[in-house]
Amino acid sequence: MIDVEARKSNCGEQIKINHKELLNARGEVDLYQINVQKNSPKEVIEYKFWEELGNEKYWRAFNTLGILLARVEKNIFSENDLEQITNIMIKQAVGGKEIASPIPMYSDVFKLIGGKESPLEKYVKEETKIETLNFAFWEVLKQTSDRQKRSLASEELDRIIEYDNFFNYFDFNKGAEKAFEMPENLNLEGFKYLWNYIRWFLVQEEAIYRKAGNQAYEVVGKLAAPLVDRLLSEKSSSEHKKELKLARLIIDEEIVKSKAVQNVLGEVFEYELGLGFEGNDYEFDSDVFKSCERNLVDAQKHIDSVWKIKQENITLSKLDPQFKKYVPREAYKFYVEKIREEISSMKRFDINYFENWMKLTEIEVSKSIQGRIRNRALDVYFQQTQRPSGNVLESLTRFRGRFGSGYEDEKVSGFLFSDLLLKKRWNVANEIIIYYHDIEFQKPESERVFFESIQNYTRLHGKIKLDKEGLRKKICYPNYNQISDFVEAHKDLFDIQA
Repeated sequence: MIDVEARKSNCGEQIKINHKELLNARGEVDLYQINVQKNSPKEVIEYKFWEELGNEKYWRAFNTLGILLARVEKNIFSENDLEQITNIMIKQAVGGKEIASPIPMYSDVFKLIGGKESPLEKYVKEETKIETLNFAFWEVLKQTSDRQKRSLASEELDRIIEYDNFFNYFDFNKGAEKAFEMPENLNLEGFKYLWNYIRWFLVQEEAIYRKAGNQAYEVVGKLAAPLVDRLLSEKSSSEHKKELKLARLIIDEEIVKSKAVQNVLGEVFEYELGLGFEGNDYEFDSDVFKSCERNLVDAQKHIDSVWKIKQENITLSKLDPQFKKYVPREAYKFYVEKIREEISSMKRFDINYFENWMKLTEIEVSKSIQGRIRNRALDVYFQQTQRPSGNVLESLTRFRGRFGSGYEDEKVSGFLFSDLLLKKRWNVANEIIIYYHDIEFQKPESERVFFESIQNYTRLHGKIKLDKEGLRKKICYPNYNQISDFVEAHKDLFDIQA
C-alpha cells in the first residue's frame, strides 16, 4: 500500500534544501506559502498533492495531480502508484470525505476520477463504475426524502442520471429489489433532468411489476410520487412542459391510489385549502386544488386536519363561498346563531349584519330560516323612522334579485327607489326605475307591485322629499333620466324641494 505520509515527507526534505523561502520560523514547510501553478517546482507540486490526498481532499488532490503530470515527466509515478492513488481517491469520494456537502459526490468516481479527460481513467475499472453508480443512485434518491439534504441530493442525482453510460450501467433487476427499501416521501425538488428520470421510471416500473406482483403498485407509487409532486407544483411550467405531460400519461389510476402518491396529493391539497381558508387568492391554485381533491381516496381526513390547524384564524363572514363546504357544520352553529341574534336585536337596519346573513349558504343555514331572518331584517328597514344613509342604500341595492320569491324584490325595490331619491342618489334610483319601465323584461304585475310599494312607503314615511335637482334631464348622464317622467306622472307622491 502506498505510504502517503512518507511520500509527502520526502518532498518536504527536498523543499527544505532547495526552497528555504517556503519554510516557516520553525524550519517546517509553510503551506500558506505554497501556491501551486504550472511552473511551480516539481517537489512543491508533489508535496501539495500528497498533503491534499493525506487530508482526504481527493478533489483538490485530483486537480493538483493533473498539474503535476502535465508539468513533469510521465514516469514520476509507477503504474502501481497511479492505481493505488486512484483507489484511495475512489474510497474518499464514496465515503464523502472532507467535502462541504452531507451527500458524497459518488458521481466523481465515474465522471471526475474515471472521466474521459482524467489521467486516471484507465485505472478506474468498469465494474467499479457500475457498482458505484448503482449503489449511489439508490442511496442519493433515498436522501431526497430528507428536507435538510434534499437540495444537495437532487443535484447529485442530476449528475448521476445524466451520465452518458447511466442506462448502460444501471441494473434494473436489482433496482426492483432496492425500490422496496425506498421511503414514501421521495422528492425531486430542484431536480433538472426530469426527462431522464421519466425514462428511467418507465423501465424500472416494468421490472418492479415483474418482481413484485400484487405489491407492485405500492412500490411503483414511491417512485411516481415525486413526479406527481412536480406535476402539481409545476403545472404551468414551460421548462418541463413536455416531460410533465408524459408523466401525467404514465401514472395510472392504481398508482395514484398508492400510499406514497396519496401522501403527496394530501400534502398539496392541505396546503391549497389552507391558502383558501386564509383568503390568499394570489397563491391559491384552483386547478391543483380540484385535481388533488378528485384523486384523493379520503379527502375528508385532510379537510379535518387543515380545519384543526386553521380554525382559530378563520373569519367565517369573510370566507370565500367556495370554501364554506369544507367548514364543519358544528362551526357554523355558533356563527349563524350569533348573526341571527344580532339581526333580531336590531333597532335600526344594520347593513353589516344583513350582508353577513345574506352571505350564508344552504350549507350553513336552511333556506327557510335564512328567508325568515332576512325578512325580519327588511321589516326593520321598512319601518325605521330615520331612513338609512345613501351608502347603506347602495349596498342594499346590490342584493336586488335575492330578496325572496314572489314579488318581494319589487316590494323592497319600491322602498329603495324612494329612499335613494330622498338621499339624492340619482343614478342608482334611475337604474331601478328604468328596470321596471323596460317592457321587454318586466311583467305588468311586477310594475304594479313596485308602484304599490312606493305608495306604501309614503303612507309610512310621508311624501318623498325630492330635490328639484333630480328632475334635470342630464342629471343621470349617459342614461336618460326617467325619474322626472315618473314624478310628473305621480306628483301626489312627492314633495318637491326648491
